[in-house]
Amino acid sequence: MSRRGGYTLIEVSITLAALLIMTAFCVNLVLNSAKTTLTDALHLLQVEFMCLQQQAIACNTAYQVNFLPERNAYQIIQGEKKILHQLPKTVTFGFISGIKGPPGKPINPIKQPIRFENPYPLAAIIQPHGRISSGTVYLKHSSGSIMGALTITPHQIAHVRVYLLENKKTWKLLAM
Repeated sequence: MSRRGGYTLIEVSITLAALLIMTAFCVNLVLNSAKTTLTDALHLLQVEFMCLQQQAIACNTAYQVNFLPERNAYQIIQGEKKILHQLPKTVTFGFISGIKGPPGKPINPIKQPIRFENPYPLAAIIQPHGRISSGTVYLKHSSGSIMGALTITPHQIAHVRVYLLENKKTWKLLAM
């Protein structure tokens, strides 16, 4: 029996199946990369706050963290000393429209990506005794599908928590 040119249905099916598997793997890799980048940025911000809190107590000095959404950065100020920290290029201050917050008790739709209790809503103050202005910072990935939050609760010694929004519905506590 002679074979004509072209491919059999089985060969085409196997090729398509292989392409589908590779595509699924790549999509999963990209989504996990976005999630990792976002959570890394949130954890870094959390560590910054916790270190500043300890330094404020140890050195009996105040610190201020100014959030600069237009520059996609935040700045730590202690006296005349200023240190600028840039967020990763794929992470921005922001939120997904229609999501409710704050993460601990999501009641109202989020309206601002950064909000603190002090007279400067885009700045957190770390007092010499360790108290940090209460507030929330929302970060989202440039893909628009993943977002997280850093919250600081109003206690004598502040709790700095990191949350990740899962399935655009539920806030999951990642770190405390």
